Amino acid sequence: MSYTPTTWATGDTITAQKMNKLENGVANAGSALIVTVTPTNPGFVMDKTYAEIYEAFKSGIPCYAKLLISSTDDPITDQYVIKELIEPIVYVFKYNDVYRIYTSGVAAWNISNMTLGLPRTNVYQVTTPTDYPTFLRGVCVNQQYITLETDIF
Repeated sequence: MSYTPTTWATGDTITAQKMNKLENGVANAGSALIVTVTPTNPGFVMDKTYAEIYEAFKSGIPCYAKLLISSTDDPITDQYVIKELIEPIVYVFKYNDVYRIYTSGVAAWNISNMTLGLPRTNVYQVTTPTDYPTFLRGVCVNQQYITLETDIF
C-alpha cells in the first residue's frame, strides 16, 4: 500500500499510533513485492492473489515475478541448487471479466547452433481477483523477424 504522510500542525499530539505509522513508512520505503511462481501440473501458479498484486502495482510498489525454473541436487558439490528467473511485472488489468498479469523477460532460442535471447512476455490469468494467477501463455518475437549476421559473433 502507498504511504500517506501525516500533515502536522502546531500543537498536535505525538501518539504511538502516529509514530508507528512513520516507522512503518520508513521501513517500507524502497521495498518491492516479490511474487513466487512455482511449477504445478500443468503450468505455473503465483503465490499472491491478483488483488494483492494489483494493490501493490497500483500503489507504485515495484512488483517482480520470481520463477522457480528447476531444482536439482548437484552430485559434484553435494549442494541443492535452485535455478530462478526474476521478471518485472509490467502490466496488471481486468478486461471482460478476466484478470491478467503480464511479466517481461527474455527467452533463449537455439537457432543454427547459436543461442539467441528474444523478448518474451508471460501472461498469467484468473477469473476472480481473490484467485492465484496461473500461467496462460508466453509470447515471443517470431523467429521470422530475426536476421542473423555471421560476422557479428
